[in-house]
Amino acid sequence: MNVCTFIGHRNTPNSLQDELKNKYPFIPYYIVLAYHPTKNFFNYYDINDTILAEIPDKTQKRFAILKRNKWMISKAEYAVTYVCTSSGGARTTQNIIEKQMNLIYSNEQSKLKIFNRKNG
Repeated sequence: MNVCTFIGHRNTPNSLQDELKNKYPFIPYYIVLAYHPTKNFFNYYDINDTILAEIPDKTQKRFAILKRNKWMISKAEYAVTYVCTSSGGARTTQNIIEKQMNLIYSNEQSKLKIFNRKNG
């Protein structure tokens, strides 16, 4: 089974997410959590649409998101990124992806990039 991961800022436009879901309806969609959510989280998201990343429970929250992102990259055959800044967690993760995967699509205007796993 091929796995695709999405890395982007929390302010990724809903229209972009909706476009990807509509264009690829055959791809299951899950939110990968870096740590156990608060009670209010499930007021907005369905528990069936979430996965808890396999990272140590005692990981400090400030490190948990990067560890979650690295875990997602390690499981992914493809990665879609939406990064608008030159620094921060999403940029750091995109830099890791660029070293481990091949760029197969880039749209500088929309900031969208798609990568696939390098062979070997």
